[in-house]
Amino acid sequence: MSVIRAQVTFDTDDLLPENQVVNRLHFGTASTPATNPQLVAIVLAVRAFYSSFDQFLSPRLSGDGRIRLYDMADPEPRVPIMLDDCDITPSTSDPFPEEIALAMSFQAAAVSGENQARRRNRIFIGPVAGNAQAVVDGIARPHVDFRAAIQTGANGLLDLDGGTDGISWVVRSETTGAVAGVDNGWIDNAWDTQRRRGSSPTLRTTFAA
Repeated sequence: MSVIRAQVTFDTDDLLPENQVVNRLHFGTASTPATNPQLVAIVLAVRAFYSSFDQFLSPRLSGDGRIRLYDMADPEPRVPIMLDDCDITPSTSDPFPEEIALAMSFQAAAVSGENQARRRNRIFIGPVAGNAQAVVDGIARPHVDFRAAIQTGANGLLDLDGGTDGISWVVRSETTGAVAGVDNGWIDNAWDTQRRRGSSPTLRTTFAA
């Protein structure tokens, strides 16, 4: 099996590299090395995943995305083995602060004697728009439709499971490099914060004695 990292990058409307939004997903292929059709299938799966919920993403995202595929067996620094686009259609609702995101967690099935923390991962989906939020019992929470859209996208990745394209969604431990197929996951109804995605200040309001 080859392990392929799909690194997905989205530009913001200011086109500043430091404000790019980056996430990573991993896939296993039945062939070693991965075939070109399998790499194309990974690109299509990643596009479908993001298109399932892009209508809740911030209009500050330009809509221009890129997918870089890396073979994790290659020595560092790795060179992408495929480059393609991952364009999205963000919401037209007012943007939320760039730090606000929603975590999608996923894990392999638990195995006796294995550290489950190394069989688990997550990505932070955002920045988001105002239509991604609902007030529930006086508390601002991710909208149920937003969470359902992410769930739909995640189920699409789970449905790959080898299939006719010979690719599967996997978890890769950054500590050991061990790989296991994704078995389940979840999206909580509480916002997360990605401080590194925040905008830099442009003004300062001061006060003094």
